[in-house]
Amino acid sequence: MRIEPVSNQSFLAGNVYLKQVAENNVLNTDVLKKIAEKNDIDLWISKAKQTKYLPKNDMYTITAHQDLNIPPYTKRGVAVVLPQKTDNEKTVTEKLFGAIFEAIENLRNKI
Repeated sequence: MRIEPVSNQSFLAGNVYLKQVAENNVLNTDVLKKIAEKNDIDLWISKAKQTKYLPKNDMYTITAHQDLNIPPYTKRGVAVVLPQKTDNEKTVTEKLFGAIFEAIENLRNKI
């Protein structure tokens, strides 16, 4: 699995970034944007390229990011979902939405 660091760029709340994920593989991307805007966060959804240790599953990492407007302080909540490779778009989207709400909850529970 390749891990890429998040750069120190300025985040604007309400953005949804899909990394290694085609938009047609995730249904209702406009709803993701509304969730991000409502919660005042950015969502990063990335799909792992190399899953040799997960032969039957794909791996999606969801990061909810919130900038606290105090320069070095940001909060992040992370969740991981492992749908099967044979799952259709609807099932993958349902699992992703569950993981998104889990990431937001993890973000909110941080001090």
